[in-house]
Amino acid sequence: MTRIRKFAASVVVTSLLGIAGTAVSVVPAQAAGCTGFSCAGHDPNVEACSVASTTTSSSSLAVVQNRFSQNCRSNWVRGELTQQGFNNGDSIIIFIQTTDSRGNFESQCYPGPNNTGHLIENCSGATYRSTSFAFSDMVDGTNVTAAILDVFDSSGNLIQQLETDQ
Repeated sequence: MTRIRKFAASVVVTSLLGIAGTAVSVVPAQAAGCTGFSCAGHDPNVEACSVASTTTSSSSLAVVQNRFSQNCRSNWVRGELTQQGFNNGDSIIIFIQTTDSRGNFESQCYPGPNNTGHLIENCSGATYRSTSFAFSDMVDGTNVTAAILDVFDSSGNLIQQLETDQ
């Protein structure tokens, strides 16, 4: 009987250690798909870039955010109309611009192309009209980046520009 009890106790301890080992194992977070220069022109959601810091500029018509991802070392712009701006019939275009770590000018915008991988994405001239956030693709976050939001009235005239740098 003693031999069976020792064996059973050994199986239980081994099993518990196995379970405990499983319970405390750490699953690594999803790795970023790009960093710095290689993020240019890519979608932050697709590349699993998490927000580490945000700077904001706002008015009664719109809000612009410059978002930085530490794990991707990149920035992108998010912007939206306020309810007042939307009620006025206004619309927006958002841009983020920088000089990257290789000395190139980078500029991403919305509305425009998405996830192209290009250093410069040209907006088509269309505007965005919603109270939901829109966001651009990323630029290299090595140097200071400028997030810009232009507000246009219903006739297409530029009536306001907001900027936040990071």
